[in-house]
Amino acid sequence: MQVWLLRALVFLLITLGASGISVMVYTHTVDRENMLQFRAMQRSEVLENVGRLLLEWRRSGAVEAIDAYIRDQQEHGRVYSLLDAESRVIAGVKPDQALRDLSKQSLQGGGYAFIDTENGFFKPPMRQPPMESFMFLGRDSRPYVLTLSMRPGLMPPPRVPKPLVFIIVGACVATVVLFLLLRISGTASRELRAAMRLLAQGDFGVRVDSSLERRNDPFSKLAKDFNTTVTSLAGKQAEQRFLITDLTHDMRSSLTRMALAMELARNTSPDRANQLLARIKADSEKLNAISEQLMEHVRLQWSYSRRIPLELGGMLRSLTEDLDAEAREQGKRVLFSARGECRVMGNESQLYSMVRNVAANGLRHTPARGEVRICLEHDAKAEAARITIQDQGPGLSPEMLREVFEPFKQAGENRGEAGLGLAIAKLVSERHGGAIELANRTGAGLQATITLPLLKTLEITPPESSSAEPRSEAAQTEGETVEPKLKASTSSVLTGV
Repeated sequence: MQVWLLRALVFLLITLGASGISVMVYTHTVDRENMLQFRAMQRSEVLENVGRLLLEWRRSGAVEAIDAYIRDQQEHGRVYSLLDAESRVIAGVKPDQALRDLSKQSLQGGGYAFIDTENGFFKPPMRQPPMESFMFLGRDSRPYVLTLSMRPGLMPPPRVPKPLVFIIVGACVATVVLFLLLRISGTASRELRAAMRLLAQGDFGVRVDSSLERRNDPFSKLAKDFNTTVTSLAGKQAEQRFLITDLTHDMRSSLTRMALAMELARNTSPDRANQLLARIKADSEKLNAISEQLMEHVRLQWSYSRRIPLELGGMLRSLTEDLDAEAREQGKRVLFSARGECRVMGNESQLYSMVRNVAANGLRHTPARGEVRICLEHDAKAEAARITIQDQGPGLSPEMLREVFEPFKQAGENRGEAGLGLAIAKLVSERHGGAIELANRTGAGLQATITLPLLKTLEITPPESSSAEPRSEAAQTEGETVEPKLKASTSSVLTGV
């Protein structure tokens, strides 16, 4: 209903505008001076003919013919008076003072004179004046003047199109303009709706035609936004497809090795069986790690965890002690240093998991007798806490540095890992208003830099009730629902093997 009201309003406005333009073109763009001259010539000829006719009748003594003609013209609203050079009445009605003055103007000007009315909006210059006079020479070469006055009630209507004509013209113009506008907008609307229907059916390759984007109207902006959105969704879908493909490959490889090892364990020696069981255990632990990291990745994408003021130094020191104990068993070390106190608003378990994932990844690539350094620094200028993690591994290629934060994106020799650790670290840092970057160190090794806003500059209000973050809580519930399903699915697969 609102659309039709809007269209009716547009139609009315266009009609009024077109009508006004038509009137202005008719009344104001015409050469008024030429029209006045043409009227003077036309009226002079008429008055001269009538004046000569009356004068001849007067000289021939046809008084009755003169009186009959004068009465007939009066019935049609035209009052004639024939005067001589001294303004004496020769024939017709005695003129008033205005007509006498007008006759003197004709005598002085030697031609046509008139008293014009004010030209209104619908009164063009061709309208007949109410009083006019014309001087002509008789056969005796003496000047005579014929005056004509129009009775107000009997004046003929002006020869001008009525306002209704202009309104009809405006309505026709408005109809054509509105039809073209609706056709143009309707074409764009149909194209967008067709593209949206294809998108709803799962076709992420659909795009709106580029010609629609080049139009300078709201539809062009909508088309650009639609194409940008579809491109983004297509990228997300491709990422999810690759993620599922990699996840399926990893799980299928582990399950295949487990099935093969169990088959071999049935027909082999006890020592060999123990080795195969150890391999089965390693593969099952890998599947468990994949499921846990996947659940953590989903939970971070859809949930909003409660955050508290946190001192990073104590948390990182405790983390370093745990990792160093594991590193000593491999002949490696994990060291920690801090410069200044750093307090942030965050979720301790998520921040702990973020730093541990990055440090554990560096420790895995560090050779024997190597070390991983974790450094905490208070950056007063940037008002941020900077966590630097350095390892002594081989580093990464430039392409891998850009892609390593994508889920299941791994270096070639690290195919055995789940590939979600760095993706989780990136999600955690972004959820806490920070960032994480990777760079190759000079010589050898990789350096990860994590920045987090300090507590005094961070303004985060954790949700206290369901009304504060309805979407987050719903998403968190969804994440919590996914976890038991994944565990149950993994458990059933292992049981079947």
